Amino acid sequence: MSAALLLPFFTAWLVGGLIVCAVWPRARALRADAALILPLGFGAGLGVTSMTFFAASLVARAPALPAAVIDALVAAAAAWIGWRRREDAAEVAAPHVSLRHWLIAMAAAPVLAAAGVAAGRAWAAEPLGGWDGWAIWNMRARFMFRAGPEWIESLRQVPLGWSHLDYPLLVPASVARAWSWIGHEAPGAPGLIGWGLAAASVALLIATAARLRGATVAWLGGLTLAGTPFLVTFAANAHADVPLGFFVLATVALLAAGEKGPGVAALAGAMAGFAAWTKNEGLLFAGVAAAVWSAWGWRRAAQFEIRAFWAGLAVAALPLVYFKMTLAPGNDLVSRDLLGRLGQLWSPERHAQIGSALVRDVVGFGEWRAVPLAALALALLAPGACRLAGRERIGAWVLGLTLAGYYVVYLITPWELAGHLASSLVRLLLQLWPAALLLWCLLAAPPGEAASTAAPIGRRLRFAIGGAGIVFVALVLWRLDRQLAPNEIASARVAGGAASVVAGDGWFGPESHGRDTWRWSRGDASLRVHVEAGSEGARATLRCGLRSLGPRLVVIRVDGKEVWRGPVGEKLVPVLVRDLALGAGVARLEFSSDAPAARESAQPGARELGFALYNVRLE
Repeated sequence: MSAALLLPFFTAWLVGGLIVCAVWPRARALRADAALILPLGFGAGLGVTSMTFFAASLVARAPALPAAVIDALVAAAAAWIGWRRREDAAEVAAPHVSLRHWLIAMAAAPVLAAAGVAAGRAWAAEPLGGWDGWAIWNMRARFMFRAGPEWIESLRQVPLGWSHLDYPLLVPASVARAWSWIGHEAPGAPGLIGWGLAAASVALLIATAARLRGATVAWLGGLTLAGTPFLVTFAANAHADVPLGFFVLATVALLAAGEKGPGVAALAGAMAGFAAWTKNEGLLFAGVAAAVWSAWGWRRAAQFEIRAFWAGLAVAALPLVYFKMTLAPGNDLVSRDLLGRLGQLWSPERHAQIGSALVRDVVGFGEWRAVPLAALALALLAPGACRLAGRERIGAWVLGLTLAGYYVVYLITPWELAGHLASSLVRLLLQLWPAALLLWCLLAAPPGEAASTAAPIGRRLRFAIGGAGIVFVALVLWRLDRQLAPNEIASARVAGGAASVVAGDGWFGPESHGRDTWRWSRGDASLRVHVEAGSEGARATLRCGLRSLGPRLVVIRVDGKEVWRGPVGEKLVPVLVRDLALGAGVARLEFSSDAPAARESAQPGARELGFALYNVRLE
């Protein structure tokens, strides 16, 4: 990754930062609010520059220069407006730093280091992104970068149903803009967008919660977000869920922060518009946010702020409206006999299936082995907890109604429900996770906690926050110890040491979708289990799944001894090998089949596939 690749993102950050400063409340000191302005500026900058690059790409074969000129004009106008509107804001006293704050800062260092290492290793394992990254988002970026104004027509000629031509373009346009600036398709550009917005989400969460509830609970919420393994790995795989999560958080934070005036309302509307410009789920979120904000403002006679929100939303949604109305095909969820599917709303089986999947993915959310939900819930037992003040209730309504909207979409989906839930539900939860943690921060400490440094916290709150912090840091450090190297498939602690599974001969490269990871064999294939010295006599359990394009018999042997045999077909077959004897050194697991490899398709260059090995775990 070259240093030149940072330049387009830095300029986007500069443009967005100047815009945020221009609309920031006049009575607030910019220096005092830098912790809020900087992350908001990065997100706003990506939103604005993606809009200008998208517009330029429709008319110019080399859109980087005209888009940069527009960006410069926007930045100059924002700087002039911000300079003209500034007043002498009251100086804000530096907050008192206590021993508790120092302890939190000490705990933050290993958590943030763990997140950085895990993100780097995830990117090293998939430098071109996960399945959706290279098959949907980066594919669009390549068409925008290579094809000039004809990129839309070229994209429509791709005969791939899973390419989802109606998906919004904030991420692809940002990637294509970065590639256009440096002149080649650097694989680091999509990762920088994910990493940057993940870091901005952590910073924005901490800054917002610190203003409303104080530094202690703010840092605990931020560290929980930074230590969410699923967020860290997804930030690097070029999907659009982490960027959407930032814009959801930014909208909720701005609406709940309590700052009156049209500037903040307009900025919140723009962030909701950028959410819609990021992913189709953002359309639902933007509609919910606009409805809740309008209802809140109407009851309090705040029509000016309502109009400001809608103005910001309209400006940010302009490219999306043009794209959806003139360029994109219909969405698959609403264009397939929508009226005929409304009867599915009353199906008890679908409600039960969705509820079961929701419980499953909430309990297993984040890819922690032990989700720290219990530790987070402890803080809600404190005196004065579970109270929201004023505008803070807007965030709870927006998140709750957005989740309800997702539920309804699953009820009426035209796709097979189990597969749709398995491939998307956990990512929808990830989109709402940063904003949900902000809501936890607001619920965990009483309103007004940040207003007075002398306010007592209470013995139970001290215990809850301290216990949650200790448990969380221990979980994150344990998770870092469990991180796989790029060439490893699974690892486990065994007697006296550790064991790791790596791919042997006969496999194609790894593939993934949602929470599933698999490798296709070329025919017979093998795995190698590396065991540290001093682990003689250790035993382990191997769990995995097998699938193939047609019926076949698969046999697994360990150093020549048969340990599993079974039929394998198009449906995934679970495999469990108990009491696998492991000695120090390398053990070889051989997979053989009674049928030859089959071509995956009739297309030229199609692979010859044997069987697929899914989700290997060693326990």
